[in-house]
Amino acid sequence: MGLTGAELESTARAILRSQPNDYLAALDYSDSVLPLRAICRPMRSAVETGLVYELNIGDSLAVKRDRDSRLNRNAVFLSAGDRRLGYLQADAARAIGPEIDAGQHAVASVVEIHIGEGDSTEITVDVISG
Repeated sequence: MGLTGAELESTARAILRSQPNDYLAALDYSDSVLPLRAICRPMRSAVETGLVYELNIGDSLAVKRDRDSRLNRNAVFLSAGDRRLGYLQADAARAIGPEIDAGQHAVASVVEIHIGEGDSTEITVDVISG
């Protein structure tokens, strides 16, 4: 297509937003995907080291892009300090990833913690501009 720089970024964002996604549907009524409520499935290391058990409702978490992810080019993870908690669900990451790439800063606040067995633990967060 011969697109580079800002044109390429803008085109990529438009293509990603053309896919069905409840988070992106919010753009029909607003000019931002934030705030949004999303689910984070903690990484095994976050459970094994006890990070999940240290979390409290209202805790603030950093929202960061993982540009090295081979599974999801829009991967967004949450961290507490320098410790990774886990990744946002894919559809939420698809919505917020391009926003972060465009310079939007975001933070997450823990709103619910569900400790389950195996991989069923979930952390619900509100992601807001920050």
